[in-house]
Amino acid sequence: MGVAIVLAVAAIAVGVGAGLAFGRRSRSGPDSSSDNSTTPESTKTATITCPASENATFSAQDAPARRFRLLCGHDFNSEDGAIDLSSANATTMAACIDLCAAEAGCVGAGWGDYYGSHLCWMKSRLGEMNVSGNWLFAVDVDKTTVKSA
Repeated sequence: MGVAIVLAVAAIAVGVGAGLAFGRRSRSGPDSSSDNSTTPESTKTATITCPASENATFSAQDAPARRFRLLCGHDFNSEDGAIDLSSANATTMAACIDLCAAEAGCVGAGWGDYYGSHLCWMKSRLGEMNVSGNWLFAVDVDKTTVKSA
């Protein structure tokens, strides 16, 4: 009888421990996530910096239905299969997202300092992601599937 009681207590303890662990994981999911895909911030008011904005989702000012996820320190270049749509001067990453959103064929855009100018490189195809220092890249979440860096 003593063995049965010990086994019952052990089973209850394991069940309670698993329940508490699962409960903590469930509650912390949405609150601890850095993915703001459910409530994208407008580029009109956004201050986009890395690493603070990594994986955050932003909606374009003039095209709020277009949602973009930010990737810090990464790029998609032609050597790895990306296709450039166009490039333009942009003073901020938010402005770069807005430029991409204005182009129907744009699936993502990279932004950063390019020989002393802040340029936005819009892409019609992404290819393979690569590491690129201080570069910022935004992917259209409805037109592309990119794994987190």
